[in-house]
Amino acid sequence: MGKRLQLRLTTACNNHCVHCTLQDIRDLRLPDRPIHDIYKWLDWGRAKHHCDEVVLLRGEATIRPDIGRVCRYAQRLGYSLVQVQSNGRRFADPSFTAYMARCGMTDAEVDLYGSDATLHDTLARTPGAFEQTLRGWDNLLAQNLTVRVNIPLLSANLSSLTSMIYLVSAAGIRDIQLHFVRPVPGSGLAHLTTLNHIRLPVFSALALGSTLGLRITTEAIPFCVLGTNREHATDADSPAHFAASTVVVDLHRTVTDLNELRAEYRQTPAICTTCRWVESCPKTWTSYVELHGEEELRPESL
Repeated sequence: MGKRLQLRLTTACNNHCVHCTLQDIRDLRLPDRPIHDIYKWLDWGRAKHHCDEVVLLRGEATIRPDIGRVCRYAQRLGYSLVQVQSNGRRFADPSFTAYMARCGMTDAEVDLYGSDATLHDTLARTPGAFEQTLRGWDNLLAQNLTVRVNIPLLSANLSSLTSMIYLVSAAGIRDIQLHFVRPVPGSGLAHLTTLNHIRLPVFSALALGSTLGLRITTEAIPFCVLGTNREHATDADSPAHFAASTVVVDLHRTVTDLNELRAEYRQTPAICTTCRWVESCPKTWTSYVELHGEEELRPESL
């Protein structure tokens, strides 16, 4: 895996998810990034930071009419991985998916909120979203594109987590991420869950994923919660790897030293400073600890 440019094009979306983590950026009322600015940052990522991977971050980049041009330009610059983070709905159109593949998109990370239409559409606050997302998976796979499913861990879907793992596996997708959602003020905090509540459902999901031969990883779940499942914390979620390999160009800021971003979003809680895993633990969100305190964290002695 090479160095990665994470580039946000927009905060607009065709879903209205209860837990949206972009609300703090959306509140800044920043315009979408114009195409010439996107090209500039893609050039910058290659020339200045030698990035060979680019991730087009959420919001929903696929609703931009120029998204194909963005992927084509990235491909021509030599980005070997061009990933689009998406709710998957636009990929329900097979002609659009084929077009994106021709333009150079190589990967898609697609969100899944529930194991059936009732739950998924309720959390997406968009009727029909579930069926479109599943058709999107099929069309992406038909184009031989790499698909990873991202599952935000919410209070309403924890009891359906194993059913969601089965659903993804049955679709032929082999890569799943369990994402502990960052609390954002003003964005559905009542729908979020806690580290204590995710523990057993996540353990069951990780065990099932391993049994099914899936690559199943976690994001923002600390080692003391994962316990013996620490190997499922993705390398990209570790402090050293993240800081060394990723450049972020958001709509409101550019960060080339990821230690700066991590110090803001994943601060080390005071209780964790003497933990044996303090340097390698992915840690959880600073905003979560501010809401819930440190009581759920269990540092291990050096």
